[in-house]
Amino acid sequence: QQRQRQFTVPMGDPTLVDGRMYYLQWHALHQIHHNRDRSLSLICYDPQKREAIWEKTLVKAGQTRDILGRFEQVPPETAIYGNPVTVHDGSIYSSSNCGFIARSDIRDGRTDWIYGYRRTNRRNALNLGSAPIVVGDLVICMPRDADRVFALDTRTGRLVWENPFVDGRQIIGTLENLLIVQEDSQIVTLDQSSGEVRWYRPMSGPIHGRCLLVKSALYVPQLEELIRLDAKTGSTEQTRDWNLTGERPRAFALNGRNLYVVTDKPAGREGQALNASMPKETPAFS
Repeated sequence: QQRQRQFTVPMGDPTLVDGRMYYLQWHALHQIHHNRDRSLSLICYDPQKREAIWEKTLVKAGQTRDILGRFEQVPPETAIYGNPVTVHDGSIYSSSNCGFIARSDIRDGRTDWIYGYRRTNRRNALNLGSAPIVVGDLVICMPRDADRVFALDTRTGRLVWENPFVDGRQIIGTLENLLIVQEDSQIVTLDQSSGEVRWYRPMSGPIHGRCLLVKSALYVPQLEELIRLDAKTGSTEQTRDWNLTGERPRAFALNGRNLYVVTDKPAGREGQALNASMPKETPAFS
């Protein structure tokens, strides 16, 4: 009898806690796009021994937890390039990007609850999604395959609030009671407790790449310039031109007063000086 070929693919970066790695894994028979014989597992891996400590199936296509066929209909490219799990107070929170949010016990992977959300049929590679964010007794979620931000009760998995009007690309971070979300061409902040909008800031054009939150300073990359906003109010604190010719910014990083920029132009042997330093009052990178 011919042995069936099984595909196993990690679905995002692992989360390292106390020497163990936790991540979601996609299983499928015959080929990665096979619909019916696919399953989603949570893995606890020992990198020193190079072996799994435990593996627990969260959902299997067509079975009880997938009674609506959410997982069976998921395109792999939406889920596999996903987000890491979040480990908090002995629990693992998983955003599958497959129509499910789950909480599991860190000791053995036992599933405490699973919440099924309505998936969007729109395929948008620009939506980066975010790992679950635990704030008090809430876990805030923004999966890649959902067109909204929502919060669940960490104990029961019950929906506490949702905001379907925020079409987020990524959750930039949190500041005090604010949840800061990046959209295509604007920044929106929500109240963590209620999901209500606290302030929003339209930008002059599309946001190029990922924004960066450093303390209370929010850095927003535009095509021609880098803008620093006050993350508490959305007001502009400073702008700085990229000073680039014949190339466009793709990503940036800060290290103290140093600004590093990745562009779409192939690099030469030496780095190109931009001939302008960041101001002394720039918050330190952390």
